[in-house]
Amino acid sequence: MASNSWRGTIIAYAIFPNRIKQSTRSSYITKNRRTGMEIAGYLTLMNKRAGQQRHILIVDDEPLARYTVQILLEGDGYIVDEAKSGAEALALFEPGKFDMVFTDYLMPGMKGDQLAAAIKRRSPEQPVVMVTAYPEKLQCSECPLGGVDSFICKPFDLETLRSAITRFTPA
Repeated sequence: MASNSWRGTIIAYAIFPNRIKQSTRSSYITKNRRTGMEIAGYLTLMNKRAGQQRHILIVDDEPLARYTVQILLEGDGYIVDEAKSGAEALALFEPGKFDMVFTDYLMPGMKGDQLAAAIKRRSPEQPVVMVTAYPEKLQCSECPLGGVDSFICKPFDLETLRSAITRFTPA
């Protein structure tokens, strides 16, 4: 669906470049003045970050959480891979492949802090941000969370993700 929508967007933009109105949800509606026909679809947002094609890994056992982050970041032009567990994330991870890793804390099998530590052993400079509903509890806990560069509290918004990416990835 996304690829067909994207192709339609390019065609619509080529035909109606001055008449596309973009909303905050990356959709567009345009009206052909001659026929009165309206066309609606989705735009892939292009901005200075999109040209860099940063590669992001999202790790969360909840499919809706992974999907939400994926849609938000792909809308900004990032390449996004996802994993439903720490083991799956480690199988995908290679040093230098990802610009950023976002991981949930509480997952079956391997917790997010264990995943972050394993990633840091392979690639000490790799930015890893923990996404959790309980950042204060984890930051104050007696067990150190080695490998975690920062925390994002659930629920979060796109600007919070953008800020983390900007803070921890090279320009």
